[in-house]
Amino acid sequence: MIKVAKAVMRIMGELDEQDMFSNPVITVFPTIKTDYLKKVPNPMDFKTIGRKIRTCYKQTKDFQRDLILVFSNCCQYNGNNSKYGKYAISIWQKLTDAFHTACIEEGIELGSDL
Repeated sequence: MIKVAKAVMRIMGELDEQDMFSNPVITVFPTIKTDYLKKVPNPMDFKTIGRKIRTCYKQTKDFQRDLILVFSNCCQYNGNNSKYGKYAISIWQKLTDAFHTACIEEGIELGSDL
């Protein structure tokens, strides 16, 4: 799980060409902290996920849930049709492919139903 998770994070980081999701929003934009936390009760970012890989994720679904949270939080705060929401959705839609690629890179056999 750890090797695949690290590979997924590398791929997601490459997809995030604008570097929007690499650090906590409230760290990068401290002036919106209060408003952001009112609208987004569970902030998540790639840096936090990276720190959690070794110790917190017992199952792949928990790791995937946090990745989805990164993008859904962006949409929740900015709106799906905002430029930020559209950017988040464009990366979110590539999440399954990122997992698939990471598994192949790590030599994990995938079922034909993926």
